[in-house]
Amino acid sequence: MIYWRGGIIARETGRYEIIVRSTCSFTCDFGTYDRRLIDNHVQSGDKTEFRQTVVLTAGRVYPFELELVQRNRKTEIPPASVSLSWVPPGGSEQIIPSESLTSEWVPATFSLTTQLPPDDRSYGFERGIAINREWDDSTTEAALEFAAVAIDELWPSYQRRHRKDDDEGRGKLKGFLRQVVSTAFRGPLDDETSELYINSQVAEEEDDADAIKRVVLLSLKSPRFLYPELAKQSASQQAASRLALILFDSLPTDDRLKRAVEKNELETEQQIRSYAQANVDDYRVRAKTRGMLHQWLNVEQFREITKDSEAYPGFDSALVADLRHSLDAFLEAVVWSESSDYRQFFNADWQFTTDRIAKFYGEDWRPAQPVEQGLSRTEPKFQHGLLTHPYLMSGLAYHDNSSPIHRGVFLIRYLLGRTLQPPADAFSPLSPDLHPDLTTRERVALQTSPESCQTCHLRINSLGFALENYDAVGRFRAEERGKPINSAGSYTNRLDQQVEFDGPTQLAKYLSDSEDAHRAFVGRTFQHFVKQPPAAFGANTLDELADKFREENFNVRKLIIEIAVIAARPDPV
Repeated sequence: MIYWRGGIIARETGRYEIIVRSTCSFTCDFGTYDRRLIDNHVQSGDKTEFRQTVVLTAGRVYPFELELVQRNRKTEIPPASVSLSWVPPGGSEQIIPSESLTSEWVPATFSLTTQLPPDDRSYGFERGIAINREWDDSTTEAALEFAAVAIDELWPSYQRRHRKDDDEGRGKLKGFLRQVVSTAFRGPLDDETSELYINSQVAEEEDDADAIKRVVLLSLKSPRFLYPELAKQSASQQAASRLALILFDSLPTDDRLKRAVEKNELETEQQIRSYAQANVDDYRVRAKTRGMLHQWLNVEQFREITKDSEAYPGFDSALVADLRHSLDAFLEAVVWSESSDYRQFFNADWQFTTDRIAKFYGEDWRPAQPVEQGLSRTEPKFQHGLLTHPYLMSGLAYHDNSSPIHRGVFLIRYLLGRTLQPPADAFSPLSPDLHPDLTTRERVALQTSPESCQTCHLRINSLGFALENYDAVGRFRAEERGKPINSAGSYTNRLDQQVEFDGPTQLAKYLSDSEDAHRAFVGRTFQHFVKQPPAAFGANTLDELADKFREENFNVRKLIIEIAVIAARPDPV
C-alpha cells in the first residue's frame, strides 16, 4: 500500500485537468479528505490513465489524498507505479511541481465552478460598475452551488461535532446556520438579523436541507454579503473585513483575525501593519501578487502565441508553456527574495530556463545542469530582466516579425502608466514582401508617417524601436535584412523632459529608475489589491506611496503591506 495525504496549491484561477497514471488500484480524494475525485479501487483491464477536471482558485490549498493498493493476483503483476500530473490553465501537461504540493494537513476547501460575469476593465482594471440580470442570475447560481456543499458536507460534519448538544427547537440546525450567516456577514449577528435570516426561514421548512438552502440563498444574495461596507461593524471588525479582501480576496475567517476582532486589536495603524507583515507571505497573497504582475505586464492576452512554423521551426505550444513558466518563476524570485527589489525586474542579468528553451534560444540559455522537469537558473547574454524576456517579446510581436508598435504601446500604457488615444483608423501592417529592402523599423516609420498618425506614433514608435534587437520570438539579433539594427529611442516624461536611449540596456536602466514607471507600478499594485484607485483614499495617496516605495528601496512586499495599511484603516467614528 502507498498512501499520501497533503494539499495541492493552485497558482492561478481556472480549470485544471488532474491526471493520475497508475498500474494498480487506487482512490483519489480532492477538496476534502473524503470527497472522491477518482475511484479506481478495483483495477480492471489495461486502463492506467485517469483524468478529471476541476476548477481551482489561485492561492487556495486543496486537500489531496492518494491511496494505492497492489493486490496479489494469480497472473503476473506488473511493477507498481504512479504519477500525478496536471494541465494548468493555458498550459500543457506536466508533473505537478514540488512547489505546488504540501505534505501539511489542509482544511476542506471549496472552489466555486459557477462562472461569474467579467468585470469592466475598460481602463485596464477590474471594477464592478453595474448590476444586471446576468450578474443577478450568476450570484443566485453560485449561492445554490454553495448550498449543496453546505447540505452534503458542512451540515453532517457539524452534526458529528455537536452530537451531544441540545436540539430542542432544532437548536443544532440554527447553531449551524448562525455560523454560516455570521461568516457571510463578517461578524456576529444581532437578534433582529438572526430572526430574519435564520429563525423565520427554518420555521418555514420542515426539511433541514430545504431550510439550509433557503438561508444560504437569502444570505449570499443579501447586500450585507455582496457589499461588505454596508455592514455595521466595530473598528476591528471593519479592519478585519478589509484586510481579508485586500490580502486574500476572502472573508475574515482566519483565526488570527478572529482573535484580533474579539480583543479589539485592529484599531490602530500599527496593529493593522503587524497583521499585514505577518501574512504577506501567505499562499493567497502570493497568488494575488502573481495576478497583479500579470495585469501589470498585460500577459493575460498571450494565452496563445503562435509563429510562422517555417520561419521559426520548433516554436510550439510546449515551448510557450516553458517560457510562461520561466517568466513567472523570474517574477516570483524577484518579489519573494530578501530585498524584493522592483529594480531587479529590469536590472537582473539572470533568468530561468529549461532544456527545451535552451535548444531553441541557444547555449546562453543552457541550464547549469540538465533538468527533465522544472526550471534551472542561467545567465543569458542580452537579457534585461523581464523587459526582454522571450515570452514578453514573442507576445508583443506578429507571427512572422517583430512589432515596435505593440511594444511601444505596452511600454507607454503599462510600464510607464501613460494614456493613449484610440487610433483614428484601423490598419494592417505593411507586408515585408512589399518592401523587401526595408527593415521593420523603416516599414513602421513609413506606415505611420502621415500627419494624422504622428500625434501618438511619435511616442509609441520611439519606445518600441528600442527593442528592435529582439525578433518575433524574442531572440537577440544584431541586424535585419543585412542592415544593422537601429535601436535608438526616446521618451518624454510627465515633466515634459525628453530622455534619449540607445537600445534595450539603456531603456531597462531608465525603467528601473523612472519616476513615471514607479508611479505606474505603485498605482497598478494599489488598484489590484484594493479594487479602487489610490485617489479614493486621498488626492495625495499615490504620490505618498511612491515616495515611500523609493524610501524603502523599492521593496515590493513592503509596498503591499503599506497598501493594506492605508486601505484597511477603519473609518473614523
